[in-house]
Amino acid sequence: MNPELAAKYEANTNFAWTTVCLSPFTRIMHNSFLVICLVVASVLAYKAGDVVCTEDSVNIRTAPCGDVEGPAVLNGIKLPVIGGPMYQCCFGGCYNWTQVTYNGKQGWMADKYLLSCKSLSEVCKYSKLSNIYKMINFVASLSPIRTPGTDVSITVRNFRTGERASYRGNQKIVSASSAKAMWVSAALIKVGIGPVQPYAGPIFKNSDNDATGKVIDLIGPDAINPFYFGAFGMNNSGFCHWNYGKTRIASNCPHGLGDDNYFTSDDAVNFLERVEARKILPGKEGDALREWLTWSPRTGYGGWLGTLLPAQAQQTMQHKAGWIPPAGEPNNELYRICNEIGYVTANGARYAISILSAHGNDYWNKQVPYLQYVSCMIYYAITGEIKQCQ
Repeated sequence: MNPELAAKYEANTNFAWTTVCLSPFTRIMHNSFLVICLVVASVLAYKAGDVVCTEDSVNIRTAPCGDVEGPAVLNGIKLPVIGGPMYQCCFGGCYNWTQVTYNGKQGWMADKYLLSCKSLSEVCKYSKLSNIYKMINFVASLSPIRTPGTDVSITVRNFRTGERASYRGNQKIVSASSAKAMWVSAALIKVGIGPVQPYAGPIFKNSDNDATGKVIDLIGPDAINPFYFGAFGMNNSGFCHWNYGKTRIASNCPHGLGDDNYFTSDDAVNFLERVEARKILPGKEGDALREWLTWSPRTGYGGWLGTLLPAQAQQTMQHKAGWIPPAGEPNNELYRICNEIGYVTANGARYAISILSAHGNDYWNKQVPYLQYVSCMIYYAITGEIKQCQ
């Protein structure tokens, strides 16, 4: 990323600072042991006066992309920053380079091997460094390049490790058809499987809007927001209207995005967590929802979550996409929505994921492929495999 973009991201991103002190543990990517205290932060470039910790064994170089000077610096070493960042491409990639001092020498290191850190003498809680945090940070940093103009929100929960991470998780984005999973769930709770069953196929296989309206009619539009604010844990989301087939207006719409239906990636994962834990839909109704979520497309149009995933993950994922492309109905150009929420199993590790995107400059050629790319990169961050997604 060039310095201008890095500065823009440092000003606008909202990653929470999370301090973790790492006792010996198995690294997901490398299966090595180390002890370090790290801060996973929103900053994407370091400047003079910062202190960084080496995340891996890393070479110190005479200049950005220059020759190696001396032996590699080991894991978990604190280094004062004296200069940078400087953007240079070499060795098969492009990096921000940071100038540091080490053992009396001055040199340069690629930021991909560094993380901000606090004093190792501070009292920290023991926790596993999350590859999810690092990967979400990384893919978010690429969004201005891969999909210019796009508002992006990402939240992931790894059920095997308990880790949860998000990028702009509280950003409100028009929910489009992804929220049909929530509306169907509300109907399942209120009226059971029987009345909802006839509409499940059209909704989850084809994202049918008229069938969705029939499900909303089973409970009434005012019934949805109490579920959002209550059992679903979606306090920053809202249902306002659904006008397919006929007009349906929720009198309790919170108007967080005018009259549009909306949610956040954090709220979507809150909902998925509660379904997974059977805090909502604990019985056969929950089993029905899980089955219906497998009816959505596995790849391609409406199946973007799985497009770049391995075949086994595609087959087993449970998800609901939502989209408002720039062509079609009046005002679609103002939205440009492409969302995915769902569950994926990665080599035995099941996780919930929400990737929301809006307003991209190039919907089909950049915004949609970026969502597929994010899904793929997070999958391999969880499996620990070293793969490059396209």
